[in-house]
Amino acid sequence: MKVYIYQADIYCEDCGEKIRDQYSCDGLAPDDPNDETTYDSDEYPKGPYPDGGGEADCPQHCGSGAHCENAIELSDGRKIGVWLENDLTTDGVAYVRKAIQDGGEVAELWAEWYCDALNDGTNPDECPTDNCDAIPDLNKLRYFCTAILSLVDVLGYPRPSANGNPDDHDVLVPIPASLIRSLRKQLEW
Repeated sequence: MKVYIYQADIYCEDCGEKIRDQYSCDGLAPDDPNDETTYDSDEYPKGPYPDGGGEADCPQHCGSGAHCENAIELSDGRKIGVWLENDLTTDGVAYVRKAIQDGGEVAELWAEWYCDALNDGTNPDECPTDNCDAIPDLNKLRYFCTAILSLVDVLGYPRPSANGNPDDHDVLVPIPASLIRSLRKQLEW
């Protein structure tokens, strides 16, 4: 998402343009808004910049908060600024993990939005939330397959072929249906 920087905060593109329009209507816009070297972001919004303002140590939401043009309404009626779709640093991922542990509706949104960063699918024991509905369908499938393959590894299947090549298999022994049902129930799929 494209963003504007203004008075030490980040704004979604719609809100940044609204602020710029207001300055223009009031006659306070810089002579050349495209020449960002002629003004400070405290005086007039700079941008738009791509990628939600770039990688950050926490999820970024529009600085307009409840007054954001694209505000998100929570279940209790409160509004928050739209998510700016920024990437997270390693510290940012840790911050979101902690927020998810602490709970809350916004943390649940972050779990959904940052699912790929929180769980790359290589370790099914690190599902970011107890509610796997927060994992998009593609990640559910990846999680499901990884879990099944980890069971296959534990059970010693599949068996390598007689030629000794571990990538070739003579027989893939079926996984018991009870194990698959158990995994499906855990995933609420």
